[in-house]
Amino acid sequence: MYRTPRRPRAGTAREPDDSANLSFGTGLHLFDRITFRLARSLLEGDLDHDWAKPMLSKTYHLKFPTLDAAQIAAPFVVETLGNAIPSCNLSALNVVISKEGDVSINLFFPNINDLKAFEKKHGGFLDTMKKTFLFRSNGFDGVCIFTYDGSEEAA
Repeated sequence: MYRTPRRPRAGTAREPDDSANLSFGTGLHLFDRITFRLARSLLEGDLDHDWAKPMLSKTYHLKFPTLDAAQIAAPFVVETLGNAIPSCNLSALNVVISKEGDVSINLFFPNINDLKAFEKKHGGFLDTMKKTFLFRSNGFDGVCIFTYDGSEEAA
């Protein structure tokens, strides 16, 4: 007989069991535990460790009708947002294009003031693009809870 797992009471959070199997065959339990601990630290304000400092993120998803249209628009995105790197203190900028004509843009900021400075100085770049290109867009602001860059370890 199948039993539905009991949920924790409202307002409480349970950390995943440390005895869980950490192999990739059963899922990314290690990632889940790291994410849970970091999210709890963010909520409780316990950010004494360098690895736990939040990085703010702004993400845009642009959907173009064709790959060719995305390839024509991508240099405009890179140039416009690349110019924002020094003036807005961007920590990182990723622009990715897919074969279906999607462009994904991820901007990372060390603090809220830099994010607000970006929105003030360069936040209208989508409106400028919409005057020239045909695309749909959506996006969100968030807190980066996990990132890994292997090139940093090699340096």
